[in-house]
Amino acid sequence: MSTSTPVKTPKKTAATKTLAETNSKVKSGPAVKPSVDKSASDVIAANTIIKIVIAKDVVKSTYQKVLIKLAKTTATPGFRKGKAPLEIAEDVIGRSKLIEKTFNEVVAHEYYHAVVDQKKQPITQPEFDPISLEMDKDWEVEAHFAERPEIKLGDFTKTVKAALKTAEAELAEHLKQDHPDHDHKPEALEAETKEVKLRQIFKSLVETIRPAIPEMLLRQETRFELDDLIKNLEQLKLKIEDYIAKRQITTQELSNELAATALGKLQLEFILGAIAKEQKVTVSAAESDKVLNDIKDEATRTKIKADSETMRQLEVSLIRQKVVDYLLNL
Repeated sequence: MSTSTPVKTPKKTAATKTLAETNSKVKSGPAVKPSVDKSASDVIAANTIIKIVIAKDVVKSTYQKVLIKLAKTTATPGFRKGKAPLEIAEDVIGRSKLIEKTFNEVVAHEYYHAVVDQKKQPITQPEFDPISLEMDKDWEVEAHFAERPEIKLGDFTKTVKAALKTAEAELAEHLKQDHPDHDHKPEALEAETKEVKLRQIFKSLVETIRPAIPEMLLRQETRFELDDLIKNLEQLKLKIEDYIAKRQITTQELSNELAATALGKLQLEFILGAIAKEQKVTVSAAESDKVLNDIKDEATRTKIKADSETMRQLEVSLIRQKVVDYLLNL
């Protein structure tokens, strides 16, 4: 079989067996996507899609390199391992596998350059949808990913001040009823007051600003929520199936719950980030050092300082705390 023999293009309506197999391998994403209540559909944004064109010369040369590499380790009847002619080895290896390997070789590089050229800023890993994979033509691929949503804060201080008034009324009513389980210690009362105020502030900000979250980012965060749930259940020696059965809900209903939770968290984080940017909230090296110095174990402290990602998370956490303090004092 010659490498110049055309492979049928993967049409979404009618794909050949070879390309259907190839598409099933190179496309990614869960079989069941989480959904939220229909009333929240306007806060689910579309993913960003860019078209990637991979020159046919690049495809053919990469395909040949992949074929040569795989042929060296392929056992072919009638030949010593790796000694069969390439045309025979190609038949043994299979066109579908060769296309898949070629695709994986070329797409990441071309995706990176496409993102840079088009000035995109992905915040999720891409999912690739092969549109055309004919060997004698340029390959066409769509890359799907999420970008940071635009947050329009508006007069958010008005929303926060109204939320604080609502929280204060709620606290006053709570104290008036004097619940038996209420802790009258000053530190407990302060903690409860802060919790009620923040809950109302966050709720009001999300409901008022309603930032739209890209579907892929929501899907990713929902998976994180599921992973956390499974870990917590494992600590309780419970399986996810038993948890679902005990609650008398379906797997899809649980997925929807987790998606709703993930949506709220993402909306809030982007809102707080936008407020931090608008108010020019920053963290100094001295502030970061103060937190690190409170860590007693020197080895842990040194390890954190050496990890740039952990230090970045520390900075994000400190900025978030500053924004929270700012909102509480409006």
